[in-house]
Amino acid sequence: MRVRTYAALGLSTRGRKGPLSKRVTVPLVPPPPPPSVPAVTYDESTITVQWPPAGAPPPAPDGDVLPSRAIGAARPAITYYVYDTTNADTPVRLTPTPLDVRTYADKRIVWGEKRCYTVVAAESIGGATIESELSPPECKTPVDTFPPAAPKDLKAISSEGAINLIWEPNGEKDLAGYLVLRGVEPAETLQPITPGPIVEPSFKDDVKPGIAYVYAVRAVDKAGNVSGLSPRVVETAR
Repeated sequence: MRVRTYAALGLSTRGRKGPLSKRVTVPLVPPPPPPSVPAVTYDESTITVQWPPAGAPPPAPDGDVLPSRAIGAARPAITYYVYDTTNADTPVRLTPTPLDVRTYADKRIVWGEKRCYTVVAAESIGGATIESELSPPECKTPVDTFPPAAPKDLKAISSEGAINLIWEPNGEKDLAGYLVLRGVEPAETLQPITPGPIVEPSFKDDVKPGIAYVYAVRAVDKAGNVSGLSPRVVETAR
């Protein structure tokens, strides 16, 4: 393997030479091929970036095809850097050290905010790191389509001419509130009795005494996603 060694020195305004810097040896080898375009997916909390191996051949056509193997000396193991290329003029490296896996989890998810990702393959040869060209970018704008969890532990407490409801608060950061639904026992379908989401995990319903009412609660997030129904409760006002 051919190498070149470099060093630097400073010059004063009078042309006097300073001491040589530490020498750096650079192997004269071609860089690894760039990875293919990555795949970008997301869930409620994470954007996941995945990519095929650098230099991976395209999928073989259908039929009996013998596996191939490169001829010659084996290349060093390939690792990867992931870049945020949302601003193509100023890519930001997201991985301070190279990854030996082909997946990256980005926790900086913001609904409605576009993110673009690019991957670079890297090889360590003779103490130097050689990087490939950037892979084609892949962009994704996360959209919140994930409903909150259904409220839990709904309780109904009877009082004079009213039924008081209370339930365990939801823990979602983007929670907008709750919808309370009611029907008359034995009700199969419940109707909302709050015109919009209420913030507090409690509700007082003024009703006629002596009638058995059925209640359930839904949670709503700020994107308008609605949870399933909480467990039902039945109560009669005094």
